Amino acid sequence: MRLLAGSAVSGILLGLSLSYPALCWLSIVGLFPFLYFWYRDVTTYKQAWWAGVTLGGVFAGTAYVWLWQLLPMEWAGIDNLFTEFFLVLFIWLLNVVGYGLIWGGFGLLLHRLSVRGWWDILLIPTLWVLTEWVSVWAFAIVTYSPDSLFGPHFTLKLIGHALAAHPWLLQLAGVGGIYLLSFVTVAAGVLFYLVFFKERLTRFYYAGGAVFAVLVFSTFVPYPLLSPNNDGQKVSVALLHTYFPTTSVVTSADRERRNFIYTALLTKAGEDRKPDIVVLPEDSRFTHNLLAKGETLEWYDEMYGDNVLIV
Repeated sequence: MRLLAGSAVSGILLGLSLSYPALCWLSIVGLFPFLYFWYRDVTTYKQAWWAGVTLGGVFAGTAYVWLWQLLPMEWAGIDNLFTEFFLVLFIWLLNVVGYGLIWGGFGLLLHRLSVRGWWDILLIPTLWVLTEWVSVWAFAIVTYSPDSLFGPHFTLKLIGHALAAHPWLLQLAGVGGIYLLSFVTVAAGVLFYLVFFKERLTRFYYAGGAVFAVLVFSTFVPYPLLSPNNDGQKVSVALLHTYFPTTSVVTSADRERRNFIYTALLTKAGEDRKPDIVVLPEDSRFTHNLLAKGETLEWYDEMYGDNVLIV
């Protein structure tokens, strides 16, 4: 029972590090309860499985607590409190259970491969990143539709995002992307735990861990995010803002009407001033409709020139 409780506490701490930027430091220490009871109590694959399931499920449930902000759902054409509550509950539980099952595999692999020593500094973050990669692909498969962009793109729950505000470690994303940030975050947490809580470690590990701790935790000091001087250069942005009544189904006639409005707004933006950036509303499908009608993206070039960014 205490193993599951420790796993749940770690899941909550890690989820909070993603949900609330001010608590991003929990991404480093959040694994401590899980590791403490893991090293003390896990002796069978069954225990390892349930520890992984609890860690992953609670982590997902905490990280995706923002799903409840979808309520009320009049914006989606749902005007029934009972229906919308249980719809969000179903989506939230689906994430909790789905991610929990995947992280159960993390527990099994960790129990099979761990030597419960310094090797875990590399093993645990490696298995963590592998599990994150599998979970992102699983989400892509479960949510696939003909109109979706298929691939490992939904990475909101990856623990590496906790380093978003850290100007030093964030630079690692240019080398290994979000997965390297996750690796570094988990490796730091495991190293700190082994150095400060695990017995029979040499002075070398204490010294190395202390230096690493200073380097990592210094990145949690707030720094101003400075941008390079642009010498007064101005950027013109055309932001399209529309309001369409929400409906549960968008008919082809609705799409045609919206496309007509988008065309008129984009044309007006091009006539008033040649923008450097054009931002279309989410799910406008304007570019998709251009291609579906046999037209090409040269429509944008003719309207704005060839140095415009379309978002």
